[in-house]
Amino acid sequence: MTAIIFLLLFAGGLGLCLFRHPIYGLYTYVAVFYLHPPSRWWAASLPDLRWSYLAALVTLVAVLARPGDTTRPQWFSTTPGKLLIAFTAWVWIQFPWALSKEDHQFFAVLYIKYLVVFYLVYRLLDSRERVVEFLLVHIAGCAYLGFVALGVRYTGRLDGVGGPGIDEANLLAAQVATGVVAAGMLLLSERGWKRLLCFAALPLMLNVMVMAGSRGAFLSVVAAGMVLWYFKPKAYTKAFYVYAIVGLFAVAYVTNDAFWQRMTTIGAAAESYDEADESAQNRMVGFKAQLQMTKSWPHGAGHRGTAVLSPKYMEAKWLSKSANPQRASHNTLMTAWVEQGLPGLYFYGAFFFFVFGTLFRRRAVRKSEEAAPWNVVFAALGAGFTVMYIAGQFVDVAKAEIYIWMIAAMAASVELVRRETAPVDTKVKRGVARAKPATSPRAAAGARGSPARKSPAS
Repeated sequence: MTAIIFLLLFAGGLGLCLFRHPIYGLYTYVAVFYLHPPSRWWAASLPDLRWSYLAALVTLVAVLARPGDTTRPQWFSTTPGKLLIAFTAWVWIQFPWALSKEDHQFFAVLYIKYLVVFYLVYRLLDSRERVVEFLLVHIAGCAYLGFVALGVRYTGRLDGVGGPGIDEANLLAAQVATGVVAAGMLLLSERGWKRLLCFAALPLMLNVMVMAGSRGAFLSVVAAGMVLWYFKPKAYTKAFYVYAIVGLFAVAYVTNDAFWQRMTTIGAAAESYDEADESAQNRMVGFKAQLQMTKSWPHGAGHRGTAVLSPKYMEAKWLSKSANPQRASHNTLMTAWVEQGLPGLYFYGAFFFFVFGTLFRRRAVRKSEEAAPWNVVFAALGAGFTVMYIAGQFVDVAKAEIYIWMIAAMAASVELVRRETAPVDTKVKRGVARAKPATSPRAAAGARGSPARKSPAS
């Protein structure tokens, strides 16, 4: 029955995409990302299809069949669009000297796909309502993972609940944490079913983070909370503090002693290498080894280059216990530096400065009530990026698709706000059709043949 319901919803979503609006195809794509039938018991009788690929392909066809939006710049002329194109091109340029050709080819092809995802998100999020709906679909997907986790038996930490890219505890917790901060912020501005969805999703998402026991995700939520506090619109200050207190009680309710004992090891690792647990020591050793790798590979060793080089830079005890002992990167910053070289380091920083440059520009109008609804969206997206940025210092999230969603949604939001606040003549330059001048009774009479006196303006 579950499989039949999935098929009906999937077909319905793509049908709406083709015959009503392509946005439903994007929502279906995001939903399939979280449902991921190959990972679920109920999909045993489903056909072996690439569900996400099919949803993206149908959405792309539907988008290309519609007239282009001339009121906004093309996706490739936005700052993050240019950065993503340049990064993808650099990854392909690296191919001849990449140490692991197969892994690097996978990574390069993945970013070609991400260009398409960026285009779809940017093109289809054409209003604030669309951006909010997109975030709500993301939140609902994270809540679904929380629902699945309730029925999972596990020992230690929660693994294997998400689909590809989020099936490991740290990656799962980071993904869900972006939903937590987005839901917390949307509570301020949304009403009705949208607010109820955020309320219902938060306990499920917080519980997943507790089950995953990720210290990086915990720190990322703390940092993202500070971002939300600093960039919150003034109009929602009181509501922000009320929900923050409620959130603290919710955290206290879903957490347990094992979770807090694991979180206290963060301080031990920061104070002393000897007192850090094996996982933290492993990351410290890996970080130092990657610093040495950057000196020999300023142009980058290619995707998974850290793993290939690790036996030359690390003692055997820090490598994996397998037939081919290696040690993959556990830090996204160092991944970008070692594997994509100095250009990779530049792109990593450029995306960061775009996001926070945008947030600081929006903070300049935080006292304006008219700007408050948009500022909620920008704060939610910025906090989501913060989650991935901080969590990325403890785990490699270089392939995380949520980065593309957040960056594309912020790029779309920047241009939507610019369009709304642009003077009329600027809008005309951007492609908006020039409005017809209002016709006065006297001018209308002149058009019918009666002589009309010219005004000083004419």
